[in-house]
Amino acid sequence: MASLSGIQGVSSGNVTETPASKSRTTLDKYAFLKLLVYQLRYQNPLEPLGDQELALQLAQFSTVEGIQNLNKSMVALLLIQAGNLVGKTVTLKDGASGVVSGVVLRDEAVYVLLGDSPYPVTDVVGVEGA
Repeated sequence: MASLSGIQGVSSGNVTETPASKSRTTLDKYAFLKLLVYQLRYQNPLEPLGDQELALQLAQFSTVEGIQNLNKSMVALLLIQAGNLVGKTVTLKDGASGVVSGVVLRDEAVYVLLGDSPYPVTDVVGVEGA
């Protein structure tokens, strides 16, 4: 079994969450479900929704929910990764470097703070003091 001794905890003092602004261009699972219920409620009684069409829409609903759950898991993993960078010197894609002073979660994107400036954790290409 693999050792987990290299994993450090993340203290809440180094992680800041900013309120997410919901985008009006994307549908969440609740909006998708509302559309499905609306469609079922107001369907043409002479041409009701067929079993295959209903099954397809339910499968699409499950897919939307699965993708959203996967996205939440990825954000959680990025938060853990970014939290482990606090106090370490990192190098970014653009060549900038500095000591990570904190982590910010904004609109489901994870940023590391170098000084007061946020940078996407995905831009980190090197870590010193690991």
